Amino acid sequence: MAIREAVLAPKTFLDTLIHEFMHRYDYEVLKFPTSLHTAGFYYRLGDVMKKLIGQETISNYGKD
Repeated sequence: MAIREAVLAPKTFLDTLIHEFMHRYDYEVLKFPTSLHTAGFYYRLGDVMKKLIGQETISNYGKD
């Protein structure tokens, strides 16, 4: 288990939380056997992040 003593920035914490939520959603709601890091996964993740934090562009997610 990795342990960091540094405090995470709020956006980093939110990014990680939503990322893991999307994996859980894939398994539990969509019934996917796996949840891979595909372009579609990151597009959906970017869409959720944009709606949550209200930014037009997010550098790491939702690239077309």
